[in-house]
Amino acid sequence: MFPFIIIIFLCCFSSQSFLVAKIIEKNDLKDIQKYFDHLDQQSLVLWDVDYTLMISTDKILLPGNEVIYSELISSYLDQEPNQRWNELISQIFIHSPIQLVDSKLPKIISSLQAKGIPTLAFTAMKTGSFGLIQSMENWRINQLHQLGINFSQLFPQYDGLNWK
Repeated sequence: MFPFIIIIFLCCFSSQSFLVAKIIEKNDLKDIQKYFDHLDQQSLVLWDVDYTLMISTDKILLPGNEVIYSELISSYLDQEPNQRWNELISQIFIHSPIQLVDSKLPKIISSLQAKGIPTLAFTAMKTGSFGLIQSMENWRINQLHQLGINFSQLFPQYDGLNWK
């Protein structure tokens, strides 16, 4: 299990006519449960996807292995034309299994949503097509769904939001 969980809270309390924001970094979800208990429908919970909600089980994609990853890709690109770069990286993404950072996350997120607390997730992943992946955003959403996490309830009137 990945040792760091970073959860970003943006708590908006309109009844007090000012905004309160907290960024909370903890190593275990049980350390932040007390914050969840005090949220209401005027709160907004923002989650980072990578290394907070989910993580690859492929060792090469874990933090700290960027040098090895870069060296492997560079050695491949020396042998293949650069146009195959996106195809190679997308193959790595497609075939790398993912797992929850903490098995309690889907229950916590659905519990917040059931209380009417707006809950969103953000990722630094690019959008659009990439190599063999037609839509990076849909691919990422499908990964979250496979892990039991669904953020679509916040905007039920939209089939999907697409921000470039």
